[in-house]
Amino acid sequence: MTDLAKLVNDIKFKKLDARLLEWLQKHEEKKINVTHEEIATSLGSARVVISRTLKELEREGKVVLHRGTIEVI
Repeated sequence: MTDLAKLVNDIKFKKLDARLLEWLQKHEEKKINVTHEEIATSLGSARVVISRTLKELEREGKVVLHRGTIEVI
């Protein structure tokens, strides 16, 4: 499946928190140097939505947020 078709399919059928966690877990490193804007662009979302979703994932203990870095637990 092409990247665009996968993105459209994911947007249509997956919740953003699941898509975001899946995107983060695809990286080999536990600490990922990335901006919320870059994630938003990759996932077809807005930066503010990504920021809110990451904060929720942090409250759930799935990630730890640092300035410019996201650590996957």
